[in-house]
Amino acid sequence: MAYTVTIKIAGKGTLTSEGSSSFGHMWISLSDGSGGAPLSYGFGPVKDDKWWNNALGPGQRYKNDDEYYKATDFSQTIEISKEQYDAMKSFGENPFGPEFSNVYNGLSNSCIDFVWKALAVGGLNPTGYDGSVWPTMNGIDLNSILLRSRGLFRDLTDGYVLHQNSIFRRTNINTAYLNSRRTASPLGGVPGSGVTA
Repeated sequence: MAYTVTIKIAGKGTLTSEGSSSFGHMWISLSDGSGGAPLSYGFGPVKDDKWWNNALGPGQRYKNDDEYYKATDFSQTIEISKEQYDAMKSFGENPFGPEFSNVYNGLSNSCIDFVWKALAVGGLNPTGYDGSVWPTMNGIDLNSILLRSRGLFRDLTDGYVLHQNSIFRRTNINTAYLNSRRTASPLGGVPGSGVTA
């Protein structure tokens, strides 16, 4: 039985069950390999008509992101151990405490921070990196997890992601996306260069 974590990013404007995403979103899905539906975990503001509460205010864990978001800009699946699965599932079910606040802050305690914290709990983010501010800017950093794992985890998507704009277009995330960013990875090395820390 293969345990997996899939890290997903939906960009600004992605279709949702209620319209479209204003800023984008990032979440994880965990699978225990049994064939059942994966467990989806994300974090965001409590839905509120007051815009300021959506930037800074009460937050909540969401367990329906796989259904709510109709497309993704980035989706990477990594095989993990049962222990990693259990740790991330435990965090996903009960994330709030001294390590992660239930107060949403779009700049410092958002869906992005939630995902990176879940990955840290699962041993996939040993530096404690908390991500780039905009969801779609995290793909390069997430890809470095695979570059650094080198055989410890198996990339089940072969480095390919589907573009949101076309279900028929596949792009190699390891070349096209990395080359478009050409920045150093906070997790070590220079992505796309073959040089790792």
